[in-house]
Amino acid sequence: MPEWIVHLYTGEKFYGISRRVYSEVNEFVDYHPLGHDVSRVIVEGHRVPEALLYLALAAYENWGCKRVKSILHHNLLDYCKT
Repeated sequence: MPEWIVHLYTGEKFYGISRRVYSEVNEFVDYHPLGHDVSRVIVEGHRVPEALLYLALAAYENWGCKRVKSILHHNLLDYCKT
């Protein structure tokens, strides 16, 4: 997966996500209690969006829109690297 600095830079530069917010999201996504990148489910080369939907919903309920935007961006960068 891309280094966190890539996540931080692109999130801040292109989407206006502060580095503080993005750092929290990086920790949450990469060190989730259920395993690394729990929302990244790929079957036969295609992402299964339902897993990401549940993570995004939980983030929205706990933190609001900025964190959801950050989680989606984080997962898309990881998927592109895959």
